[in-house]
Amino acid sequence: MNKALRITLALVLIALVGVLVFGLMTKGTFGFIQNEEYILVEKTYTASEYSKFDFEVDNRSVTVLPSTTGNVELSYYDSENDFVELLENGDTLKLINDPVWYHAIFSGIFPTEMSIYNKMTLYLPQTVDYELDIQSTNGRVEVSECDNLLALTLETTNGSLFVNSVSCTGLVSVETVNGGVYLDSVVFQSNVELTSSNGGIHLEDVLVSGEIVAETTNGGLEMDTIQANQMDLTSVNGSVDGDKIVASQVKIVTTNGHIDMEIDGLFADYHVQMLTGNGSYYLNGTPVTINIYHTDQTNKLDFKTTNGSIRVSFTE
Repeated sequence: MNKALRITLALVLIALVGVLVFGLMTKGTFGFIQNEEYILVEKTYTASEYSKFDFEVDNRSVTVLPSTTGNVELSYYDSENDFVELLENGDTLKLINDPVWYHAIFSGIFPTEMSIYNKMTLYLPQTVDYELDIQSTNGRVEVSECDNLLALTLETTNGSLFVNSVSCTGLVSVETVNGGVYLDSVVFQSNVELTSSNGGIHLEDVLVSGEIVAETTNGGLEMDTIQANQMDLTSVNGSVDGDKIVASQVKIVTTNGHIDMEIDGLFADYHVQMLTGNGSYYLNGTPVTINIYHTDQTNKLDFKTTNGSIRVSFTE
C-alpha cells in the first residue's frame, strides 16, 4: 500500500469517527441543543446579604436592573450541559456558567436555539451599595437605573456593553472585543476606563469627577454633553466627534480619522494645539493655518491625527 493511499484511508477513518461522535452528541439533528431541558432558576437574597456580585458566563447575556421588592433577585436558566454554579465567598456571590465544551461551541453556532435560555437578570435594591464585576463571552451586558454602585467592571467578547442611568462612586472599567460601548445618563465620581476593539464608543450625558480614558480600534468615538476633569482619547481607524464637552484637559490621538470637537467654554481660556499629517485645521468653522493658540493658558486641548482634518469650536 503506497503512502498516498494510507493517508487517504486515514483521513476517511478520521472523518467517519468524527461523524459518529458528532451524531451521538447531536442526536442526529443538533438535538443536544433543541432537546436540552432547561429549568428556570430564581434566587432571592436579603438586600445586605452580599455587597459584591462577580459573574463569569459563556454564551449568556446579563442584565442588571433595580429591584422592586427590596431584595436581591437573580434569575437564569439551568440545564445538565449548560449549568450555573453559585459560590459564596464572604460578602461576594460568584456566579460561574460552565457549559460542556460541545454545548458551548454549538450554542454559539445556533444562537436562535438559545435565545430564550441565555438571559440572566440581576435585580438590586437601591438601599445598599454594591460592586459589580461581570464578564461574558458571546453575550451583551446591560446595567440600567442603578444609582448605588461602589465599583463597576464590565467585560465581554462578541457583544456590546450598555450602561444607562447609573451612578458609581468608584472606578468604572468597561471593555469589549467585537462590540460597542454605550454610556448614557451616568454619573461617575472616580476615573473611567473604556476600551473597544472592532466597535465604537458612544457617550451621552456623562458626568465624571475624575478622568475619562477611552481607546478604540476600528471604531470611532461619539460624545454628546460630557463633563470631566480630564479626557484622554485614542482611536485607530476611527474618527472622534464631540459636542458640548466640558474639561480642563483634553488629549486626542487618532489614526485614519478626523477630529471634530465642540468645547463648552471660551476660546481665550484654552491652550489649543492641533497637529495633522494629512488634513486641514478649522477653528469655529473657519479654515486656519495657525495650529497653536494661547500657550499661556493652563486649560489645554491637544489634538493629533493622521489622514484627517481637525475642527475645534467653542460655545463662547
